[in-house]
Amino acid sequence: RYLIKQGQELSCSAPLTYFLNRDAEAGFTSEDLEAFARLDDVDLLAALKEWEGIEDPVLSSLCDMLLNRKLLAIKIMDEPPAPEKTRKKLEKVMQRRELSEEEAAYFVFSGELVNRAYDMGRQNINILAKGGSVRDVASTSDQLNLKVLSEPVVKYYLCYPKKGVT
Repeated sequence: RYLIKQGQELSCSAPLTYFLNRDAEAGFTSEDLEAFARLDDVDLLAALKEWEGIEDPVLSSLCDMLLNRKLLAIKIMDEPPAPEKTRKKLEKVMQRRELSEEEAAYFVFSGELVNRAYDMGRQNINILAKGGSVRDVASTSDQLNLKVLSEPVVKYYLCYPKKGVT
């Protein structure tokens, strides 16, 4: 999307072109749904193969990594990664690949994962009782401590190229 907004033409199928040119902030329309229904893994694989050979070092490298299964390492941790650790990995990628900091950020990035096993306000698990009534499992069982399961679990991650890929 970045390259397309910069005026570079990228060869790909019509459904993929539709989404690459679509305003990400716009609401989802019936036209979007039709284009999405026509999009499949063949469109993506063909684009990856086509883009692997383009001049842009970031897109061509990312396509090569996906096609050849040289995926980024993902380190999951309980605390956010130390900024100096992230910076060190970013600088290493900048140096080895001769990339700007903005370009290297496609290969080194961090974030947070939030998982909630059970969201009582959003997705009730209903139990059909013998008498035919339907009740939420949280109100049915004393043995299930769903309050514990409904607490979000937050983990942090750091992604970066594995050794030999940088």
